[in-house]
Amino acid sequence: RVMLGRQTFLNCGPLRNMSHGCNGGDVPDVLAYMSKWGLPDETCMPYKASDSSVLAPAPAGLSKELHHCPQLAACKNCMPKRDDPDGIDMHCWSIDTPVSYKVSSYGKVGKSPEEMMSEIFQRGPITCSVACDDRFDYGYEGGIFNDTSLGEDDIDHDVEVVGWGEEHGVKYWNVRNSWGTYWGNLGFFKVQRGINSMMIENGDCWYAVPDVSMENDIEQGKYHGSMDGLKKNKHHDGTEGDAGLLHRVQAANSGKQRTHEQVY
Repeated sequence: RVMLGRQTFLNCGPLRNMSHGCNGGDVPDVLAYMSKWGLPDETCMPYKASDSSVLAPAPAGLSKELHHCPQLAACKNCMPKRDDPDGIDMHCWSIDTPVSYKVSSYGKVGKSPEEMMSEIFQRGPITCSVACDDRFDYGYEGGIFNDTSLGEDDIDHDVEVVGWGEEHGVKYWNVRNSWGTYWGNLGFFKVQRGINSMMIENGDCWYAVPDVSMENDIEQGKYHGSMDGLKKNKHHDGTEGDAGLLHRVQAANSGKQRTHEQVY
């Protein structure tokens, strides 16, 4: 399972008028970003739960759409400097071509439970906005949660609805939260289905269809990995040629393979 680079979106989304970074955003912002630029996985940019200090405001006279997000804020690799074995002083460089996870299409799901179930059955989990209060945030201890006391103005969170079921005659949604595996039932919870509990059936659910073209290209041998990111192979038929393969094997065996030029 791949964890997408949330920090990349926090860093770059605001520069492209897609969300307000740590000040809030919406599901379609993320999906629109992934449709156009894609997101790397989290090894590219570990989650910090803060905006990146790398970013600068857009130059005077330029809109955010024209301001390029620095690649160092989107994906980077770091290594301790040779004269600092404790790893406090790091040398970092941008990764220009990481593995990019994109969506080919996205849109809203119908608000009825039947439409939501149909979408999950046909294409997988959906993301829904919900209204939470302290009873849910700090008091959920398992079972089927039910709260119909909140309204649209209380919607403040997004969750992933992955399935549904019925327990002792009570219908429910099976939902993945984003607060860690220490919360709820290993990060999941159940909420009553069919009564708009937590405003989960309020019509603000979204589907997305993954674009796996880059993963397919990698599996077919069109790219190879390096410390600098993905590199296109000269042979695009899934092979790199006997001479190229022999050269890389010999270089690796002799310990002379050069993966990155560091500047100290």
